[in-house]
Amino acid sequence: MKTLVILEKGNSLNNALSYMKENSLIICLDEEMENELKSKDIKFKKLDEYEKNGLIYKNLDKEALSWARSWHKNIKKLTEYNRIYLIELLKLDYLFSDIFRYIRLLKVIIEKEKPDKIIMQRNDKVSVNHFLVEDNDNTAFEICKEIIKNKNISLDIFKYKPLAKKFNLKLYYKEKLSILLAKIQNNFYKLKILPLNDKKVLVVGGLGQFSSLINKLNEQKNFSVIRCGENVGLGFRKGQGYYLTFKYYSTFRIKRILKTYKKILNKNYEKIIDDNKIKNEFFYKDINFYNVLEKKLDYFFNKQFLKLIKYIEIMNDLAKDGIKIILTPNDVVMFEKTLTIAARKNKVKSLTIQIGASGHPVAYIPLSSDYMGAWGKVTRDWMIKYGTEKSKVVITGAPRLDYYINKNSMSREEFFKSINVDPNKKIIVYTPQFSIRHMNFANWHFTFSERASFLRNTFLASKKIDNSFVIVKMHPSDFDYNLPNEIAKSMNFKNYLVTKNVDLFELLSNCDVLITVQSTTGLESMILKKPVIDIGIKKPSIDKSFFKDSIGYLYVKSGSALESKNNLNDLTRKINLLINNKKIQIKLRNNMEKLVYDYSYKQDGKATERVVDLIKKLI
Repeated sequence: MKTLVILEKGNSLNNALSYMKENSLIICLDEEMENELKSKDIKFKKLDEYEKNGLIYKNLDKEALSWARSWHKNIKKLTEYNRIYLIELLKLDYLFSDIFRYIRLLKVIIEKEKPDKIIMQRNDKVSVNHFLVEDNDNTAFEICKEIIKNKNISLDIFKYKPLAKKFNLKLYYKEKLSILLAKIQNNFYKLKILPLNDKKVLVVGGLGQFSSLINKLNEQKNFSVIRCGENVGLGFRKGQGYYLTFKYYSTFRIKRILKTYKKILNKNYEKIIDDNKIKNEFFYKDINFYNVLEKKLDYFFNKQFLKLIKYIEIMNDLAKDGIKIILTPNDVVMFEKTLTIAARKNKVKSLTIQIGASGHPVAYIPLSSDYMGAWGKVTRDWMIKYGTEKSKVVITGAPRLDYYINKNSMSREEFFKSINVDPNKKIIVYTPQFSIRHMNFANWHFTFSERASFLRNTFLASKKIDNSFVIVKMHPSDFDYNLPNEIAKSMNFKNYLVTKNVDLFELLSNCDVLITVQSTTGLESMILKKPVIDIGIKKPSIDKSFFKDSIGYLYVKSGSALESKNNLNDLTRKINLLINNKKIQIKLRNNMEKLVYDYSYKQDGKATERVVDLIKKLI
């Protein structure tokens, strides 16, 4: 009998080991757990052995988007609150992309391994953050059950047995202090800001996204900036604006509403449970999604929707308090979308400000805000292509890139000495795609093997280029330093540095060439007239219509960057060209100017001012 033991993120390895027999085949679907298996010298098969360089995920985003638009149509009315369908607010957070990824992956694994039995963990704890298989709820187990229901394969479980956690006094007091700070900030708003007769601007987003804009707004007469978020954030300090934490915002009125709607939503959920017709509408191909989603639906109706109602009512309060406009970095994620739609109901203006690359329909489409502050013509045309009214998209330039125009860089020698790198080396900067592969969408993210190959070829190319040095600048959201270090160690490659927190502006200003993978760091390099190679524009699993809007494709198509196939000789030749060939450098720079203008408008350091002027016009 052939037995598969499937391990995922969050699984307890010790629990799983007790179920394993001599003829068990372990399949590990999580890179972090791979390290644990290796440390115990346990043989296993990796995720990459089944992904076929991501080809099994081809057009997964299209499939997931299509299902996300329609799956809730028969229960939508049961989620209505004050003419807002609560389930519509969850579209991006629950896009099913990871469920579709898992279905495809599991089908490939079963077809290839032909098991008689599958063992996996089941945990009845429901994730409160994301609709991802890796969140350690029973979604994966239910999917597996659906896939093998007509096959002669048995399914067993190893139950989740959490280890007893030691009481951490430091974390306990940290959490209590965070709650206290949030309540102080909320009360400070009510006591100090609420009575002001200023034009109040509500900003959703981190300081890193909007710091220049907040500073500029604070300089305006009769303006008050209030930042907000679901959880506690920085406030009180100069330039940070005042801060509201929605999680700890409460009034007697809101409490009464939540109490009433808790009963209503509970009754509505019972209607779904009792209606077989509704349940049968959840079928997709041969999968009964009701069985897969049952616990999620329970969570939606008993917790998530109540949270959304609370946010709507807080926005109603803020509108009465005199909030004139809400600024968001997006209007498709649940929190931002909820506030934007609630703002419109209260005739409060809303403006979404572009903070990153456009190019995928899920990024800023459909637009819920009144207006979009787009970086440039590329984003405006792309939004119009997907149905946004032309009058709603205003080109402002990129406020976060004003920094690149208004700041003077350190000297090359000073900067590289500050990070212990020889300034006389030929500096190759590599900005990889971040390693959280189960985000939306798997077909856009490179597999472990692909990422490892990119790094290996970059290091090998550097070995062939005299006096060169590689700096791997990790994505701010990344956590995986192990991969570049492991690859470098396996090659005995020492002329490199892995960093996450180094100043990107200084790094790009002083490097010789940038290698990137579908990243805005390429655009930032072009603003600084630095040559760029994109090694990630060939991805067969991406739908062509989406791919042609991607930023990496535009770099190469416009002649502003060189494309390199994932090939050592080609990459080495391209790096040498960009470092040594003046004609190529000049040609690329000429093309860069047009692309930079089309993508991010005027590089005059005044994009922030243009956004402030737009805000003034709107209110």
